[in-house]
Amino acid sequence: MEAPWYVRRDQFHYLFYSGHDYCSDLYRVGIARSLNPLGPYEKRGDPILATNGPFQGPGHNSMVKDTDGQGDVMVFHAFKENQVCGPFPRLTLLASVGWGADQWPYVFDWN
Repeated sequence: MEAPWYVRRDQFHYLFYSGHDYCSDLYRVGIARSLNPLGPYEKRGDPILATNGPFQGPGHNSMVKDTDGQGDVMVFHAFKENQVCGPFPRLTLLASVGWGADQWPYVFDWN
């Protein structure tokens, strides 16, 4: 695991992180949360961001606000399909982030 990113929202402290083989389509972003910034943290079962169609191996995320300052946007990198690792560069991508009733974030509309 690498590239942690911390977010505080309401009563929870969230830790986003990248993991798995960085040079494959299995690289992804996971998330854990806690009521205390020092833990213990509870991991969400599935990654919040994983290979999706034309983009593979997403990771190294950060979170910013959208241009209205209201919504959350994840900034990250990923490879183009069939161009994972080797001489191929990673692309910088954006994903909208929503927050479920269970207070776990989810990614939608990424490109």
